[in-house]
Amino acid sequence: MFLLLLLVLVLLGAGAGVAEPPQQLHVAFGADDHSMVVCWATRGAASAGDQVVRWGRKSEDSEKWTEVAAATTTAGANDYFKHRAILRGLRAHTEYGYTVGDAGNAAATVTSFFKSQRNATDGAWQPRIAFFGDLGWTNDQILPLLKSEAAEGDVDGIVLFGDMIYWAGSEAEAEASFMRDVSAMSGH
Repeated sequence: MFLLLLLVLVLLGAGAGVAEPPQQLHVAFGADDHSMVVCWATRGAASAGDQVVRWGRKSEDSEKWTEVAAATTTAGANDYFKHRAILRGLRAHTEYGYTVGDAGNAAATVTSFFKSQRNATDGAWQPRIAFFGDLGWTNDQILPLLKSEAAEGDVDGIVLFGDMIYWAGSEAEAEASFMRDVSAMSGH
């Protein structure tokens, strides 16, 4: 009986400190036509370690993708860590794949895709941008439409202005919830 109890305690303890998979994943235009910024959050002390982005053209074998270290900051409440990496040298209007997360733990990674922006000098490009504001949280009727527009490739960017959320609880959890919703619109 003692051995069984010891085994259960060891197995329960084995999961302590294991990083959760990344969340709140989103991409944003970089400083020029040939860069994108990848942002994500992780939760738990174990997630503060070596966070990286591995990226490359979607058509390439992911084993050949480039690895970039992420800058990490703490977000305060709820043990969230925010990570940010800049992907440079992108080809215009090209599909890329990327994996974010813990460099030493494949179970604590997430893979997604995006299409790089067109060259600013491309006179044929007429960007399609959705603007919205005062989103709220419990009455966010616009989110399903924005997710659909992004998934179909009907918009090139989404801009939020105004208040993003009205929340009676923790501000940090409200932001985390909003960013999880935004991640569904990013990278299409």
